[in-house]
Amino acid sequence: MVFEEFINSLPNTKIQPVDYNVAKLAASLRGEYNLRTPDSIILSTALITHSEAFITNDIFLKKLEIKNIKILILDEYL
Repeated sequence: MVFEEFINSLPNTKIQPVDYNVAKLAASLRGEYNLRTPDSIILSTALITHSEAFITNDIFLKKLEIKNIKILILDEYL
């Protein structure tokens, strides 16, 4: 509950349910880029919701070149 309230308090941020389209794209990304399941789900959600950027602490993800989204490392963003 506290985490959900925190996420909802951030501007331009919302909790998005995982649906069939997110799961299908996540499976594709996982296979294509050898991603861990949580990373592929979060990244596919960002792509499906037309997010401009994906912020992470995982330097491996920064090396990915995925069309339609910019992958940022949190330290670089701040």
